[in-house]
Amino acid sequence: MNDPLSPREQSFEALRWLLYRWAPPLLVDVDEPDHYSLITRLQKKTGTPLRFGSTRILKTYVSFKFTPLHLNPELGANLSPALLKRKQGLYSFNFDEPMPALFDELRAMVKKGYEEFVVRGYIGFPEIRRLDGPLR
Repeated sequence: MNDPLSPREQSFEALRWLLYRWAPPLLVDVDEPDHYSLITRLQKKTGTPLRFGSTRILKTYVSFKFTPLHLNPELGANLSPALLKRKQGLYSFNFDEPMPALFDELRAMVKKGYEEFVVRGYIGFPEIRRLDGPLR
């Protein structure tokens, strides 16, 4: 018999799904019971791949990090005050329980961020590419 998921596990699964639907063409970097991460095929000057987003269960909350928001803060221009309260730093959100309405807002932002990454040329090519200049 399966134990019911804790509120943090439920949050993680919902946030994981927001990212999971975009793989492929994004690449799964980490897929563990408490950590899920997507990357692009684009490598930064450091040689590390450009991360798209990740979610992780931590000690007291679930973190959701979304790189397109860091590169273009305008993606978050219309976020609700309730979601902004969950924002930590430039592109991270923390949750301790499922919040479907806020997750719906994140879903819309993730879709816009994905579309922007395609337009910028960060997604949509079959081989690994190296980015020699700054991210636009």
